[in-house]
Amino acid sequence: MNKFLLLKAKNKSLYEKALSQVKEQALSTLPYYPNRIRIREFESNLTFFCQFEISDSAGFEKHYVSTQSSHTFAFDGLPYNLALKPQKNWAEQFDRQWQNDDKAISEIYGTWAFARFDSQKGGRVLTDFTGMTPLFYWQDKNYLAISPRQMLLSSVCGHREIDIEALAWLSGQANIIGDKSPWKQVCHLPPQWTMRFSAKAGDLDFNVIERKIWTSDIDESFSESDVTVAVEAILDQSQALAKIGLPSLNLDITGGLDSRLVAVLANATLLRSNVGYLSTHGQENSHEIQVGRSVANSLGFSHRANVLTAQQFSPEMVLDLIRYHGFHHESSICAADGLSGAAVTSRMIFTGAAGEIYRRHCKPHMNIHLNNKDELWELYGNYHQITDPLSIELPDLREKQQQAMRQLAMNYHEQGAELNDISDIFFMRYRLPLWNGVLLNNIYGGVRVYPLANYKVAKLAFSKGYKSRLKNRIHFELLLKINPELCASPFLGFVWPKELQKIATKKGINLADKPFPVTGKPSIAQISPVISAFLSDEGFKLARSYLFDSPHSPVFNILDKKAVDNILATGAKGIKGITQAKQLLAILGIHATLTDDLDYQYEGVNTKPIYDGFSAQKLLKS
Repeated sequence: MNKFLLLKAKNKSLYEKALSQVKEQALSTLPYYPNRIRIREFESNLTFFCQFEISDSAGFEKHYVSTQSSHTFAFDGLPYNLALKPQKNWAEQFDRQWQNDDKAISEIYGTWAFARFDSQKGGRVLTDFTGMTPLFYWQDKNYLAISPRQMLLSSVCGHREIDIEALAWLSGQANIIGDKSPWKQVCHLPPQWTMRFSAKAGDLDFNVIERKIWTSDIDESFSESDVTVAVEAILDQSQALAKIGLPSLNLDITGGLDSRLVAVLANATLLRSNVGYLSTHGQENSHEIQVGRSVANSLGFSHRANVLTAQQFSPEMVLDLIRYHGFHHESSICAADGLSGAAVTSRMIFTGAAGEIYRRHCKPHMNIHLNNKDELWELYGNYHQITDPLSIELPDLREKQQQAMRQLAMNYHEQGAELNDISDIFFMRYRLPLWNGVLLNNIYGGVRVYPLANYKVAKLAFSKGYKSRLKNRIHFELLLKINPELCASPFLGFVWPKELQKIATKKGINLADKPFPVTGKPSIAQISPVISAFLSDEGFKLARSYLFDSPHSPVFNILDKKAVDNILATGAKGIKGITQAKQLLAILGIHATLTDDLDYQYEGVNTKPIYDGFSAQKLLKS
């Protein structure tokens, strides 16, 4: 991970004020100790570029920034089809190749974000089509600034104020909906969008080039040439990844489609030699572990179960993790989704995240077909989950969130999106970057690669319409072509649709007609031992004390105090399922943010910094 700040000021005094805050604010907003802080100044333009490098086991970070006499250029993420050796400077190579934004989006593998400032040509900022390496920006009368880190923008340019209505989405939907950050004045740059701004000193205006992945030109047929495009694109991407000198890979395996496809790709390509074993997280002999072990055995990999139990946690420990989570993930995703402590060692992680692009992601919408705008309006009172599953939000706020989602859905339809594609457009615009992106890019101990995030295949999936995605057609064709045996083997709680079974039968392959035969019943403890640990009498007493001992907590500008009190008094028997349990932890995270009770832990190794620029040396000399 390579975090940076590109900042342009209105005048000299504002420029100097921001520059003077960089060191202090970096150490208070980034969850690691920057082992190298680099600042490139363009004083005549009232612009500076500040880089915060993070060490990782692959050793890539030092190649992520190019600082030359007239410009600076950096990327966050991991583009991996340049086939360069790690000792070469990727940023300079990329700078030479980055001639056309559309070409970059379509041809550069991986998930990435770029920022460039040229003292003559101005600035240009771009993210890949997934947004899974998200960028945020600040603009007001004083500053225009861009960074992957929201709190850094808010701290250097403002006063780290909270937008309480944006933060409230974490209670109702588990991640932010819309492009406003929980940190006032900070906004998300949507996937595929290019931001441009001038080199002129004091000019803080910018413009964006908007792009979309969806199309109204739907062709529901699926030809052999389509299969070839998908298979070759995914395999080529995996082979390119294998050529960049990777360390050993951690590869998680579960019972689902995405992790199985990733394991099959690793097995079928040069990546095989990098994978020592497959691992599955879960309770002892959980359903995920049962299926993961079976898949690993089929591929000839050894398997390890990473077992967590509720007994390993106390409610106090969970609350500490929630407080740390708010700092680590910038209060931008539900507290229950990132409950992990600071990483001890760096590692390369090979993950199936982004495979959801090729199927209808939103489970509540799976079997819904929309016929008109009235049905669209009605459906989007809720999206990823029922808005406010515990019914504890203030009614006016709940209604405002529902109306906001409905209006977004209508806007996409008016822009040309098919009614039944809007569920996946929400996923691409909000869930993928503002949940996956924030979660995975703020786990600083890991460098993550996403072999399923492929632009050609994503465009193909959207061109076939939602029915094809609903049937998991892309996953089916890839698995059938690359590893028919594991395509035919049973999945956890899933069976291929009959239409796809017929296709396989014609090719001499009989798919499983029943899910994987697991033993035991699933529970919240299996899904999340950490959440389960909190759902006890002690946990509910702790939650009540935490929320109510601060008599004027701003959290009750979001929540109905009496409704919250009733839920906490009822205890675990009032929590029906994982969604309600997550909302309980979400409101504790919201409270921690609003009261600034975040646990500011840091990670990494603090080594001697290297400073670029004369005034940067004076500023950061201590």
